[in-house]
Amino acid sequence: MLPLFLSPQVGVVADLPHSGCSTVYRTTDFVHWRAITPPDPTLRGEPCPDIWTDASFVSPDEGWILGRDGGGSDTVLYRTLDGGRSWTREPGGSTGSNGGWETIGFADARFGWRQQFAGGSSRPYTLELTHDGGTTWSVAPAIGTHGGDQNLPVVFATPSIAFAGDPLTYSDPSGPGYGPQSAVWRTTDEGNHWARATVTAPSTLAKATAFYGLPHFFGGLGALPVTYTTARGTWVAFYRSTDSGITWTLATLLATSSDLLPVPYGGTAPAHVMGAFPVVTVASPSTFWVIGTSTNGVRTVSVTHDAGGTWASTTTTGIPPYQPSTDEYASQQGFVSLLEAAGPTRAWIEVTEGSDPSSQTAVLLATRDGGKTWAPVRPSR
Repeated sequence: MLPLFLSPQVGVVADLPHSGCSTVYRTTDFVHWRAITPPDPTLRGEPCPDIWTDASFVSPDEGWILGRDGGGSDTVLYRTLDGGRSWTREPGGSTGSNGGWETIGFADARFGWRQQFAGGSSRPYTLELTHDGGTTWSVAPAIGTHGGDQNLPVVFATPSIAFAGDPLTYSDPSGPGYGPQSAVWRTTDEGNHWARATVTAPSTLAKATAFYGLPHFFGGLGALPVTYTTARGTWVAFYRSTDSGITWTLATLLATSSDLLPVPYGGTAPAHVMGAFPVVTVASPSTFWVIGTSTNGVRTVSVTHDAGGTWASTTTTGIPPYQPSTDEYASQQGFVSLLEAAGPTRAWIEVTEGSDPSSQTAVLLATRDGGKTWAPVRPSR
C-alpha cells in the first residue's frame, strides 16, 4: 500500500498492482475502507496509464488526488467534494522528467501548492500556487534562486508564509541535502525571499548538533520538531507558534532511546549523524509522536496529548527489526520512512522489509493502541 494522505480526519492509500488499475481507498475511522478511485476517461479498455502518487484533503469530504503518467512526466489532478464519490478533473502539471516527481498540498479549500522535483533532468524544480481550489495555477518564484533550497518539500502556513525542510523520518542522513537539515528555510512574502530559520536550543543543549524537521500547521498554530544530539544522548524538542511560524517557543523536550553519533564534515558543511534517527510527527497542536530506536534495535514509542505535559512510552511489536548497515550509504532494514498520526492512539508508519537492498519492499503498518502493536494495512476491495 502507498500512503497518499494521512491526517487525524481522513486517510487515503493506493495499492500498487503489477498491471492494470491502481485502486484508491479512503477511511475516516481508520478501520473501514471504501474504494474511491477517480475515473480515467483515457483508458478505452487499455491498462491504466496513471499511477496515483499523492493527495491532500482539507476535510473528510473535500480533497485532491494526484496521478502521473507511468510512461511520461505529465500529471493529472482530480478534486472531490463528497469524499470520493464523484470527482472533477483539474489542470495537471509535470514531474519535469521521467526520473522526477510532483507533490501537492492544500492549506484550505482555495489555497494550495504543488512542487516539481525534476530528478535526473536539467529542468528547474518549480513551485506552483493556486488560489481557487486548483482551477488555475501560477508559477511561484524559483526557490533555488531566491535564497532557499529547491530540493526540500514546502509547507505553507498562510498564502504568504511557508517553510521548506525535511521530515524527521530518516534513519541515517548521509550528508547535506539528504535527510534532516541544520535549519529550515522560511519565506514571509510568497516565496520572493527565502532565508534559513533556527530556534534557540534549550540551555542544557546549547552545544548540541541540531536537526530540524518540517513544521506542521493547524490554522495559525504551528509545531516544529527539532532533534538535538550529543555524545551524551539524543533529545527531541517541540516548539510551538501562535503566529503562523514567525516566532517559536519551546513546548517540550523528550529524551529518546535513539543513539546518534555526530559525524562532522570538512570546511563549513554541517555535521550529519550515523545511527537510527528518531522518527517524529505532529497530529495536532498538542499531540506529538516520537519513535526511538536503540543501538540493539529496540523501538520505543512516546506520545503526548497535552503538548509535552505528560508522555506515555511503550516498546513495540509488529515492526520489522532495525538492522543498521556498516556502510552509511547502504539501505537499512527496518528503515522508517514515514510516520503520521490520527490522534494519541492511532498512527501509521511506512517501513522497509528485507536485508537485501535489491529486493527490499516497503510496508504500511498501523497501530490503534498508542504504538504497542502494529499490523499491515490491507484494505479489502
